[in-house]
Amino acid sequence: MARKQQYGVVPYFKDGNKTRIVMVTSRTHRQWIFPKGGKISDLSKRKSAMQEALEEAGLKGRVDKNAEFTTTIIRNGDKIDLTLYPMQVEKMNDKWDEMHQRKRIVISPKKARKLITCKGMSKSIKQWLKWYYKNKSAMPLKKAA
Repeated sequence: MARKQQYGVVPYFKDGNKTRIVMVTSRTHRQWIFPKGGKISDLSKRKSAMQEALEEAGLKGRVDKNAEFTTTIIRNGDKIDLTLYPMQVEKMNDKWDEMHQRKRIVISPKKARKLITCKGMSKSIKQWLKWYYKNKSAMPLKKAA
């Protein structure tokens, strides 16, 4: 049987001269994670990841077309292949679909590394940091109207 596949984003933006990452809590264990979920029919993997960011965290932005970070996470004893895409946040909504089911936090990459308890997600933040500092492409966040 094929392993389950999930797709998500590592959402980031510049706040002045500081880089910020957005994370949400998982619904079941309340751990800090990146927005992610299964592939949505009729959407590409990247578009599915962007839709998860909108539903779970109220985020809109641009996903890098050339970068992706892959890892394996374990949930309820099952291995899941997770692909995360860097997403430059352009808008952070004050209200979103799952706002009553999840908390959202905006933090530094250093703090994000400390909050992540899932080994697979921890690997992904390290991959993102390496990619980000090589590219330094974040732009200012456009606040929601």
